[in-house]
Amino acid sequence: MQKTIESIAIQTFKDVEVWVVDGGASAETQNYLAQLKTPFFAISEKDQGIYDAMNKGVARSQGEWLYFIGAGDIFESPTVLEEVFKYTIEPETQILLGNIVYDAGSIKKVAFFSKWTRLLWVKNTVHHQSIFYKHEIFNQQTYDPNLKVLGDYELNLSLFIKKVNVKKYPLFIANCELNGLSKMYNYQLYREEYQLKIKHAHAILKPFFFGMFILKFLIRKTISFF
Repeated sequence: MQKTIESIAIQTFKDVEVWVVDGGASAETQNYLAQLKTPFFAISEKDQGIYDAMNKGVARSQGEWLYFIGAGDIFESPTVLEEVFKYTIEPETQILLGNIVYDAGSIKKVAFFSKWTRLLWVKNTVHHQSIFYKHEIFNQQTYDPNLKVLGDYELNLSLFIKKVNVKKYPLFIANCELNGLSKMYNYQLYREEYQLKIKHAHAILKPFFFGMFILKFLIRKTISFF
């Protein structure tokens, strides 16, 4: 968490408000959070999971744009926020979308290019740390706390269906770890993917998504076996 906070603190763009939402961690972590100064604010209390925690941050935030960064992830450079917000942003734009880099250990890096296309119906093509949301989006919809792994995917698919206005940047926003929840390819992940798709899909497509759910899960189990 400390390296994440430090990567925010050194940003050249200073017009920020940062809410650190901690689900009741160790005393050491809580002591560290208590020492943070403006623009950092902390909430340390039990929650129902990562998306409940994000909703708490949303509810307290006052900024026009919201960005979510996980503990352990860092901004790609000290000028990222300045680079994003130096461009003219049309009033109707509701999402700013960039890319991220996975830190695969040592000097190896793997780029992930987020895409806002119909491919979202097939798989999650938007990395959570590559996207900025207009705050007003959350006046109509928040993260579903019942989802434990793919709440951000569900939100993005819903916004895609609503045809929100998106501006794509050719920028790398963050450097992310490879051990996030969505990288744990277990039954819960595929079940959540199926649930969120049938929630938003036309009834005629539900058998198709069920078949995709079973196929993806079996392929992953086969790969894990070998």
